[in-house]
Amino acid sequence: MRHPAMRATLEDLEETLGHALKLVTVCQERTWIVHLLRAKRLSQDLHRVNQDISDRMMDGIFATCVQVTIRLVHAMPHEDAVVGEGSNIDTLEPDSINYIVEINIEEDQGSDAAHISTRFTIFSFTELELATNNFSEERVITRGGHATVYKGVLPDGLVVAIKRFDDPVTHSLRQYVHVSSALIRHGNIVQFLGYCPESKHEMVVEEYMPNGPLSEIIHGLSQLIDWSSMLRIIRGVAEGIAHLHVNHVIHLNLNPTNIVFDSEIKPKIGEFERCTVLDQDDIQKVTEDLVGIMGYMSPEYIADGIISMKCDVFSFGAIILFMISQMEKAVLDQHPIVWAWKARETETTNELFNPSLTDESDLKDIERCMKIGLLCTQEFPGDRPSMQDVLKALNSKEDLPTPNRPSFLKDRA
Repeated sequence: MRHPAMRATLEDLEETLGHALKLVTVCQERTWIVHLLRAKRLSQDLHRVNQDISDRMMDGIFATCVQVTIRLVHAMPHEDAVVGEGSNIDTLEPDSINYIVEINIEEDQGSDAAHISTRFTIFSFTELELATNNFSEERVITRGGHATVYKGVLPDGLVVAIKRFDDPVTHSLRQYVHVSSALIRHGNIVQFLGYCPESKHEMVVEEYMPNGPLSEIIHGLSQLIDWSSMLRIIRGVAEGIAHLHVNHVIHLNLNPTNIVFDSEIKPKIGEFERCTVLDQDDIQKVTEDLVGIMGYMSPEYIADGIISMKCDVFSFGAIILFMISQMEKAVLDQHPIVWAWKARETETTNELFNPSLTDESDLKDIERCMKIGLLCTQEFPGDRPSMQDVLKALNSKEDLPTPNRPSFLKDRA
């Protein structure tokens, strides 16, 4: 409470929690007619207040850059509240109750993977300007979409990637912080280091990935990479996506350009401004915004705006098939899903790959991974495996289900 911004945030949160309590109290009324008549309005009000609580929590993160956990410990009557014999806290009016709330501020405890650290560094525009040599063209790593990424060097010598948004897009910056706050540090996720929240100069700072995206590595070295290296990359990507899903994060824009490699050629998932964080009990949501690269977006997302973890599963399957198709001796100009179905149905998989890079055992693993890719890209979300199932399939030899040929491929040879 000594922090002015946090004090204002907690005061707003207090008001929001009071409103939430009143709504919950109404929901506990036992008259079924009341529920029937007011259900839709109550649902809308509860959704709004839940979003308000989330927004206040995010305000706290931006205000102090620490992990703030707020938990109701217990409630007790005001000193002047009238409590008759046989009364208890459940029978009192909300305005006559004091709420004891525990505020827990977590300190940064280093790089312990079991610790969720949201103690991100807030950089000034000047600091990042100096780190990039005044945003020099020579420091540009990539440019596209709505942001430019620069290679930066901080005063302590740490090399970082600095993403500068082209226009003020608070949603993107907010989403980076929100998603990164939900994640424990993981070896297959690009590490978020900090941000610059200054108006018109919003930027995020991440660990530097010197070996570029999967798309460039595959196009440049696809027929020189042996299968064991390719399989290691596939498993690393799967581990990263599974970590997102365990933490209720849907990436929604998985494709070969958003998987990048560190100095040890370890694959890491980046680009989090399009992510969605699901509520604890939600399994899907609907949106009118469509983001991503065609060919890696699931049919239900394209057609109906339905977002679920199975959207990422579809994208992962397309990525697997893309990687394997690029190992072919004579790469064909067709989508990897089409290529994989053609290879499966003509039973020509054994003839497609460079024998100097694959032996008989490798070919069996390749066929298995192609089958996993086809299962992940099934037309209906319910037919696709979870990422935990995918990891199990990648690390075992158990029999896999037979994939169904999607209807969107029926007319293709």
